Amino acid sequence: MTQVSIVMTSDTHMAIPQVPDADIFIHAGDGTYTGSTHALRDWFQWMERLPHEHKLFIAGNHDWGFDLHPGKHQQIMKEEYPSLTYLENSGCVVKGLKFWGSPVQPHFFQWAFQKNRGKELREHWAQIPDDTDVLITHGPPWSFGDTNANDKRFGDQDLLDRVLEVNPRLHVYGHAHHGYGVYENEHTIFVNAAHMSESYTPMNAPIKITLDC
Repeated sequence: MTQVSIVMTSDTHMAIPQVPDADIFIHAGDGTYTGSTHALRDWFQWMERLPHEHKLFIAGNHDWGFDLHPGKHQQIMKEEYPSLTYLENSGCVVKGLKFWGSPVQPHFFQWAFQKNRGKELREHWAQIPDDTDVLITHGPPWSFGDTNANDKRFGDQDLLDRVLEVNPRLHVYGHAHHGYGVYENEHTIFVNAAHMSESYTPMNAPIKITLDC
């Protein structure tokens, strides 16, 4: 049996946290405020410089460039930042672990990558493969680190329902800045890795865990 270390952050919004060493680095979206090409390049450059062997990321609701001009920004990333792996309703295998990532969250005002609660989100989350080991979403599932500054929950019940069917070993996300932390049930480690506070002050350190493979 081998062990794989994974370090996670999210919602950095152009801040640069100190990232511990690990086999795999994950960013769960909102690396920028506006998702402009210039901002996305700055985000890519920061991640490209990280020493981690594998670097996976998804977009978030602020990362508009991937939603409005997906081909353009994915091409920039592939040509200029080859160490990065971008997941958008897609997966990959790293060190024997099956990853699947999505930027989608429930509709809230007019942000990027949003779908309506209910049928639309249920159909979207049905895409998550049954054999997923590590799930990366931007938004949180219901009841696991999904609170705002008033401790009001706003997580995605449809996402939680699918997670409870798939039982990934790890589910990492952000979006709910106030919900930062590690949570667990009998099958899954849930990590809200949001770096920013509710007032958009850099506050929370990246979270590192180890999985047996």
